[in-house]
Amino acid sequence: MFKGLSLNTEHGLSSFAKNGKSIEKDDFMANIKPTEAQISFLKNRGIVFPPTKGACNLLISYIKQGNGTVGDNESARIALTISYQKKWIGKTVRALASFAKGDDGVVTYLGARDIQSIQILRDAQEGDKYHPFWANVKFSNNKSQMLSLSNLELE
Repeated sequence: MFKGLSLNTEHGLSSFAKNGKSIEKDDFMANIKPTEAQISFLKNRGIVFPPTKGACNLLISYIKQGNGTVGDNESARIALTISYQKKWIGKTVRALASFAKGDDGVVTYLGARDIQSIQILRDAQEGDKYHPFWANVKFSNNKSQMLSLSNLELE
């Protein structure tokens, strides 16, 4: 399948293992590089591609189908993506989230939210305005975290 990985189907559950250590499926998918087709799709539209296959997949899905936030059609979603990327990528931000409050970091890429996560937010809170993206922030301690744009402040 993938060099150095084995598939564990013990107890009817699928998981991956590397050097005997279990790897969650989502973590495994997050570490796969984007495909040439994904990179080409995004680059041809002037969009900076995220570093993982999963993040590219979500971004392409947002561009093609939307995610229930903003952007009435593909052209509008492309323009919005480019605008958000110019505003956030490479910029220094301060975290407002309670678990990282006051920490400074740099936005490395934007990931699109999927339809399900938007619906969960709508079900849990009042209001109907949600960012279509969230940001991967690399903090000064070299740890990275995906955070909602509403939990970040540009410096």
